[in-house]
This record gives sequence, C-alpha cells and structure tokens, in this order.
Amino acid sequence: MTASALVPPLVDGAATLRDAGDALSVVCYWVLPFALAGLGGLVSGVFPSWFETRTALVDGRTAAAPAIAVPPTPPTDLTAAGIELDVPVRSRHDEPFAVVVRASAGAAVELAASGVDLFGRAWRSVARFTAPPSGLVEPAVLVPDSGDWATAAPDAPLWAMRFAARDAVPELFVPPAPAWPVTVSAAVGAAVARRTVIRVAAEADVRLAPVDVGGRPGVLAVPEGPPPATGRPGVVCFGGSEGGHDSQVGHAALLASHGFAALAVSWVDETQAAEAIAEVPLERFDTALRWLATRDEVSGPVAAMGGPVGRRGCSPPCAPDRSRLPPAWC
Repeated sequence: MTASALVPPLVDGAATLRDAGDALSVVCYWVLPFALAGLGGLVSGVFPSWFETRTALVDGRTAAAPAIAVPPTPPTDLTAAGIELDVPVRSRHDEPFAVVVRASAGAAVELAASGVDLFGRAWRSVARFTAPPSGLVEPAVLVPDSGDWATAAPDAPLWAMRFAARDAVPELFVPPAPAWPVTVSAAVGAAVARRTVIRVAAEADVRLAPVDVGGRPGVLAVPEGPPPATGRPGVVCFGGSEGGHDSQVGHAALLASHGFAALAVSWVDETQAAEAIAEVPLERFDTALRWLATRDEVSGPVAAMGGPVGRRGCSPPCAPDRSRLPPAWC
C-alpha cells in the first residue's frame, strides 16, 4: 500500500489524497489499499484453520508414545586374517571406548559401530581410515579420511552414530537398560572382523528399585551396602518432553556408580507428553526433591538435573528457600 501511494506524486507532482477527480489518485489512494486490506483479511481468516489442520496431522503422527523393545540378538563375532580388533568387553557409559584395529600399513580400513536404542531403533556410524606405518588404527589418535566423524576422539564411533532408518527422525537417543550391546566391525576389502561388546550405565553393585513418588512412578538408584556415616549426596533426574522416567534411569544408575543416591522420576506421562504439555503442577518437582531429601541414606544438599523441558520445571523448586532442609540445587 505504501508503494501505491508513491505513484501519484511521481506521475503528477501535485497529486494529493483529496484529488477525487483524478482517476490515478482514486485508484492508488483508495481502491488499491482497501482491496489489499480485504485480501489480507481473507488470508488471515483462512490461515488459522490451515495451521490447525497441519498441526493436527503432525500430532497424529507423533501422538503414539514409542514402546520399549526387546533388544535383538547380536550378530555372531567374526575374525579375519590380517585384521585384529581390540574393543573393551565391558565398559560404563562414562568410560572411554578405546577401539584399536591392527592391520597392514597403508591398508584401507572401514570401522563401523552399531546398536539399537531403548525402543529398538537402529543407530550406526562408519568411518574410513588409511592404516599408518604402525598398522594401528585408533580413533583416539587418528583422524579418519571420511565418514561420520572428522576428528580424533576415543568415543567417536559412539557419539557419531546416526539414525539408521531413512524415513524417520528420532527425538533423542536412549540406550537400553541395564546393558547396551554395541557391535563394532573392521573391514579391509572383503575381510571383516566383528565383535559385540557391552556398555553399561552402572557398576554391578548398584541397586535399582521401583518407587512411588507422590503417586508418580520412579526408580531409585543407590550403591549396595550401607551409606557412609555422612550420608550420600542426592540427585533427582527429570526427563524432557519425551515424558516418563525411562530416559533417566541410565543417568540415575551412572550417578549411583559414583556414590550418589539418584532418583529418576516421571513429571509428565508419556501419553500426555506425546499430545501436549500444559499446566503441569510444579508441586510434582518439589515433591520429588523433598522425597529424596528425606531418605535416611541421603544427607546434605539435593541436586536436580533434567532435559530441556524438565529443567524448566525443576528450577522454581530449586530456588533458595530457607524452609527446605536440606537445600536443593539445580
């Protein structure tokens, strides 16, 4: 409309809004602006219903919460002449994943790692290396020629994993509990060496117990045996927009491996999270913090951690409050 108002002065320098007898002024100052305003109103009236329709289609595709799957049987381990594959048989999620491949100097080595998540969805990473004069291909020190990662890092075969399915995109990766089988393979031409190893969230002496926290499900992870005289520090693990507490059980178990009493708790159900998250009572977060803080084995401050959405809910209960003993920190 601003552009149309500039036309009369450019064509006729004396044109004004009041030139009722000038056809150009009437069209540019009155007809076009009101016509465009009407068109804009029409579009504004149609767009909300279009937006709601498209949103309903998206909600229809995502409303079903994924079900926890039984892990498939890992493939058979393989050995091959001229290739030696060394991988830790069992390691925690917070420990280095030291993969070493021994091959001939100058050999073209393809290193791959694969596994399925908690919901049975396949993930995989691949990188290609040229074996150095020593013949040792170590992701921790050697940069790949190409592939899913481009830097030297011991855990690269894991964090570089991509979703294997081409027709879907996952919201997040959640490893199976209590153990995650990871299959690692090294190939030189047609020769393939392959091993399946285990990544775990916790040491064997960590105890996981289902609990009820103010009417909401959770899992308490604590080390076996009596707590120290000073008690254990506590951490409450809240999930994100995925809902439930399954995504946080691994975090809680890992914290328990380091001496914490950790609680994985649901602040919103999976079904509600899949549809819409709205009007969630903050008391759910406060209740979980107080529940853990009053446990006999817990002494001292209680911390909270959470996913992007869960973190927002736990922040208000973690604000300084002299009435809360012990204090809670986020």
